[in-house]
Amino acid sequence: MLEVPLLLMIQSFIEQFPEEVFYSIIARYYKQTLAFSPKSFSRQLFNSPLGAATIDLPSHLECFHLNTKQIFPYSTDDIIENFTLYPFYLPFLRFEKRSSIINAMKGDVGNTVHTRIGINASKIVTYRYPRYCPACIEENTAEDPYWERLPQTDLIICPKHNCFIHSYVPDLAELNRSLFISAPKGLALHNPPVFNEDQKLYDLAVIYQKILNKEYDFDINLINYHEKVREGGYAKEKNLDVQKLINDFNRFHSQEFLYKLFPRANQYDRLQWLPDIIKRPLHIFHPLRHILTHEFVKSIEAAPKAIQSFGRGPWPCLNKASDHFHKNVIHNIEYHIDPKSKRQIGVLSCICGMVYTKSILTKNGSSIEFVRIKEWGPLWIKRLRNEIKTEKSFRTIASILGTDAKTISKLSKQFNNTVDKNTDNRETRTAYRKRWVKLLNKFSNRKVFNARLAEPKIYAWLYRNDNSWLLTINKLHSQNSLQTELKLDWQQMDQDLVIKLSESFEKLRQENFRGRISRTLLAKIINHEKYLLGKNAKKLPLSISYLEKVCETREEYQIKRIKLAKKQLDAELEIPLQWKIMRKAGLRKELSPVVEMEINKIIGY
Repeated sequence: MLEVPLLLMIQSFIEQFPEEVFYSIIARYYKQTLAFSPKSFSRQLFNSPLGAATIDLPSHLECFHLNTKQIFPYSTDDIIENFTLYPFYLPFLRFEKRSSIINAMKGDVGNTVHTRIGINASKIVTYRYPRYCPACIEENTAEDPYWERLPQTDLIICPKHNCFIHSYVPDLAELNRSLFISAPKGLALHNPPVFNEDQKLYDLAVIYQKILNKEYDFDINLINYHEKVREGGYAKEKNLDVQKLINDFNRFHSQEFLYKLFPRANQYDRLQWLPDIIKRPLHIFHPLRHILTHEFVKSIEAAPKAIQSFGRGPWPCLNKASDHFHKNVIHNIEYHIDPKSKRQIGVLSCICGMVYTKSILTKNGSSIEFVRIKEWGPLWIKRLRNEIKTEKSFRTIASILGTDAKTISKLSKQFNNTVDKNTDNRETRTAYRKRWVKLLNKFSNRKVFNARLAEPKIYAWLYRNDNSWLLTINKLHSQNSLQTELKLDWQQMDQDLVIKLSESFEKLRQENFRGRISRTLLAKIINHEKYLLGKNAKKLPLSISYLEKVCETREEYQIKRIKLAKKQLDAELEIPLQWKIMRKAGLRKELSPVVEMEINKIIGY
């Protein structure tokens, strides 16, 4: 039986509704062509058996435009702009990525779009089936219900009605029959609106709506979070004060609100991305993370700039070992507020390596300038080593270098300990290397893992003090591993899956399921496709054996349909001619010999 082109069957496209997502348009269009299989339907529209069966960011749009330009009055750019979620993701894409995403949607590489945008990498909940607001569905006066664009994001609340968004759960027949699931009538009756009482969730929903409508002031290419948070007092010298940042972020959004957005993450994982997005906003992050960060950063007020308490430079160097001691050679000073004493600190760095700080101590109504050496610098340390070798007293050396005897004594001990430590390290390294090689040779399987369990202290020491040798020797021995330990208990999983498969099969039989009971269908129902249909299926012999026993082959399913068609023709008092049986059963001329033999048997040839 030849397929009739869609364009010959329907001379005009269906009406498009305001804010309808492209997936919904195609799903409603498919309802008018029920004589076609979903893959055949997709192939005729998109030149692909899968086509645009993606709710938020479809692909193959150029092929769709070429196939439907006579009846669908929108260009590919119009479709992307008005019927997909690309406008929502646009502000969060770098300039060079925007064109590549559009090209992927127009072309046939749509499987890379979600990875490029960062949806797949994030831990934010993704949804497999269409989503809807019950109040919007109920309010819709159109005869044919449809899916709207905004709910297809990870949005929790509808900004129009302030009620929770639901995910549609298709029945088994829909799963087996169609790539495009349309909105059924009476949908709002099954899931009445549940209204929200959290103002922050509602505010977030309003932001999502503004982004989709291009009313939100945000462009990732113009963002500089790091500068803003530093101005707000979240800098600890040259580094970011991460703990203060996370604490204030938690207070601004509240932990209860963040838990609703990231329910799968623990308290630490929920915000471990925050320092990264502050430092590298152009890296790939989910839009939700950018929205939360942007709103927090907007709330930060710039910290008051430090008052220069130590006059104008240049300032003197205090290094007695240098040739510019007490000369005004330091031209820059950095100010910060000490978090404990709340005093202003000035940090001065000289080219000779000495770094010292100045602060004002107020005592008994009088102010005293306090100086502390922060780093002596290599020039001063070198002079100290030379002076120690002359066997002068510590007091004399202290007088020469501008410090006290206790400091000289302390540094002298450190120099001696370093020499002793280097000698000890050489001896320890040799002994630990020999011991580690013996441990690796002791085990026949998973050598590195077992050696670490046996002597964790040796491993830790070598990792810190002899890292390159340790990694090299471990790599050589890891190649001799006989087998890899299984991360899953496949035997137990196999037994559990057989029980789930049998329960699903019995449920289908009780519901008189008329579709083909296939291996793919049962795997989908129990949500274990990657195990039952993937490369590890051979590790589940009981499950595979059960599936081979109960699942129908294509020929068995066609024969079942032929017998059902024969019964219907007999009930209608029709003559069971071959073409009538094939039409009733929905079969084509290309049949296997077994099926043809069954048809001939029924009609009496």
